[in-house]
Amino acid sequence: VKMCIRNRFYTRPQAADLLAHLTIQTSDDTVLDPACGSGTILTAAYRRKAELFAQEGKAGNPHRRFCEQEIFGVDIMPFAVHLASANLAAMEPGTTIARTQIIQRDSLQLEPDGYPAGVQLSLFREAATAHTTRGESYIVRLAPMDCVLMNPPFTKIERGIRRFIDLRRFYGYCGGEVGLWGHFVVLADIFLKEEQGIFGAVLPINVLRGRESEKVRRKLFEEWTPLYILKPTRNYGFSEWAEYRDVLFIARRQKPTPEHRVRFVLVKRDLTQLTSDDVADIAERVKGESKLRASDLDIDSHPLSEIKQRFTNLMWFCGGTDLRHRDAIIDFLKRSEGKLSRFPNDYFSTGYRPDQGVSSFLFLTRHSDDSRIEEAFLRFVQESASSVAAQSPIGASYKIERNALLPSLRTPVGISTMDITNSWDYIAYRRYKELERVCRAAGRKPPKGLWRSIQEELQAVSTHLVVSRRINPFSPSTYLTSFFSQTAIAPSDQLNIAIEDNLERARAVCALLNSVLFFANFFLLKEESTGRYVDIRLYDLDEMVLFPSNAAIDPLARVFKKYATKQFPPLRNQFDKNFDQRYEAFWDRERRGRAHTRSVLEQPVKPAAIRLNFDLDVCQAIGVPITRGDLIQLYEVFVKEMILVRGLTRD
Repeated sequence: VKMCIRNRFYTRPQAADLLAHLTIQTSDDTVLDPACGSGTILTAAYRRKAELFAQEGKAGNPHRRFCEQEIFGVDIMPFAVHLASANLAAMEPGTTIARTQIIQRDSLQLEPDGYPAGVQLSLFREAATAHTTRGESYIVRLAPMDCVLMNPPFTKIERGIRRFIDLRRFYGYCGGEVGLWGHFVVLADIFLKEEQGIFGAVLPINVLRGRESEKVRRKLFEEWTPLYILKPTRNYGFSEWAEYRDVLFIARRQKPTPEHRVRFVLVKRDLTQLTSDDVADIAERVKGESKLRASDLDIDSHPLSEIKQRFTNLMWFCGGTDLRHRDAIIDFLKRSEGKLSRFPNDYFSTGYRPDQGVSSFLFLTRHSDDSRIEEAFLRFVQESASSVAAQSPIGASYKIERNALLPSLRTPVGISTMDITNSWDYIAYRRYKELERVCRAAGRKPPKGLWRSIQEELQAVSTHLVVSRRINPFSPSTYLTSFFSQTAIAPSDQLNIAIEDNLERARAVCALLNSVLFFANFFLLKEESTGRYVDIRLYDLDEMVLFPSNAAIDPLARVFKKYATKQFPPLRNQFDKNFDQRYEAFWDRERRGRAHTRSVLEQPVKPAAIRLNFDLDVCQAIGVPITRGDLIQLYEVFVKEMILVRGLTRD
């Protein structure tokens, strides 16, 4: 049972070394890792302390002092406790130590106090005491430390962690939605020395964005002084075999001064290829440079006053894979300043969320593209004024009366035109004649009360304008991000809906949400937690400055109508017709060291004509000065971002 609550992804040795270099300041520093696992971070701390010991010119062998007095660890797993102790002892195998300071406990229940060590030397565990190799009993005294370093478990609340871990202790400090890692951040506050204690951790990248992590983010940025935030761009994260992207977060347990600046760092090298000298060099530049653009490292420093303005989504400061890309996008967005504004409060909400399993008999998906029906049970091609002829995946036919259906959109996948009027999907809002037959085939049945509530729920999401909620920009079945319908539709929760009754403004916003202005915001703000698939959250849309003024509505609506029914190619080929070849050539060079002669990488991107003309028209409609050459340079940034992110893989 306990195994399921441990973080399965362990810290890369290079990341642990980098963490130690950025946090440990003297050889005397005390270090605690409250989620120590097998001791990767603790052994990195040992190495850093040993380096500093030599640099400080101190005499003697500090091995016993480090292991017996200054390095502490805690883990809930007995096996991990033994491994961490063994790995620390092995740092100087010629010197015998009498004890280690590794505890086996649920860290979230710890207080500054004395605890028995976790290593048991007897075959059968007896009393809760620990003994040195000389047989002397001892306890490990946890007190405020110089450094608290960790790679805490990222386990999400929805995975049922409350069944195994009592999370009530820090609920008021980090909220009830943040993953287990947030509770460990608050725990660190108890074990850091006031004013001078340094916190260093591998944290999920979503510490920088969203509602779930907001309380923890406020602690890190308002109660502590955040020093450095490092994001890898050639790896998923600083954890081995990571499924979710992460960052290194370094902070001092001290309230920040108003003029303090935070350093955001992009590490643009494969972490697995870093040597100890590389790590030391990166750490020195991070500590010494406030602004840097280099082949392996980018650094920007931003004042807290600026960070506060973007506090909902701090990806604005470190989104993407290269800060030069960010520079280019920011320069472009400055051209539209004063011409657009943020969306009104509550302008967007989420589409209809069906109960689990009911989608199979509620939604009828139009078979206009094979990608649209991959997850659909009822697919259709033909319809008449009175019915829709649908088929199941095995070819069973059904005829469903139109008066039981409402226009809908189950998925945005496979739609290549902005205007979807008369090209919708459908959703059933009341019983239809073949319902029982469909339910038997789908292995589902309507839950009690479904038909009493669904009409009201669908009415609440009725809209003329939608925007994708989850997008894979690299997919050949992703064409556009926003869609308009002259007739109101009731879409699924795979789309966000806009509360917009003015059809001309809806058309204008649809044009903007498909334009280069949207993608400029998207590449700065987008979620990066899971690589290819990107959730476009409501708060991401709220951060985008894409709402047109009254004067811009008519010009933008005219642009929309000009392109409304024109088919766009797949998104990745809109920015570069040669995207696939460019992608293959880039990763051939990066991973195999092979350079193609007359490589496509040396050639400028070739955007689709419809994309280039559409963006020129949108920019002209709102008075943004831009040339074809300017747009092509911006598309090149988008293409480079897409190539790098698409190529990220687990180890």
